Amino acid sequence: MNQKHIVNIGLPRCGTTWLWSHLYSHPALNYPIYQKENLIFFDHQEFTNYKNSYNNHNVSANFQPNLWILDQALIKFLHQYATHISVVLRNPYQFIERYFDFISHNFSQEDFVEWAVSAQIVNYQRFLSRWMDTAPSYVACKIFYFDDIEKDPTLFVSNYLEFCGLEVIINNNPKIVINQNVKSQKSKINFSKRHISTINDWIDAFSDYADQDLAHWKL
Repeated sequence: MNQKHIVNIGLPRCGTTWLWSHLYSHPALNYPIYQKENLIFFDHQEFTNYKNSYNNHNVSANFQPNLWILDQALIKFLHQYATHISVVLRNPYQFIERYFDFISHNFSQEDFVEWAVSAQIVNYQRFLSRWMDTAPSYVACKIFYFDDIEKDPTLFVSNYLEFCGLEVIINNNPKIVINQNVKSQKSKINFSKRHISTINDWIDAFSDYADQDLAHWKL
């Protein structure tokens, strides 16, 4: 395929477009025509065309934020081409609130939270283990946190470029927000005790998996 293929598997509303803007502006990836998101896995196209999407680039990236939902067979297929796999995660309660603001046109808050919990979209350990525990040894995998984007966006971009094995060159202003929610007023959701118990259990499981103290995420 090519020298380097970077795959960021999600999640939505976790700075994916913002991060892509910095990666795309890097001289190693700065081509006249280049898509942020490869939709082959979601448009039922011939999967073998995935390789052809990037053959003309020595360094390429796929920042489709819904790759986290792929099943094990498709993950195994993508493992053939990836050299770096990353994910950006945020506090699951904040994630649900911001995702609600982004796509909640026909949902009540209660229905949206029920869907998010039923779909296990914030059961981070569950879907990350499918991606990272089965990755070949030559594939570099790393978990990044939205908290760190908020704390120091310049440092975050620097750390991400270093992870990708790219020279730290930052051409855009890291403090500029890209693709923010359409709603100017951020929703504050009152989570039920049942949902809090479930999500807190998932935070504990992920904390153990990632060896990261994430108690501050809990309600």
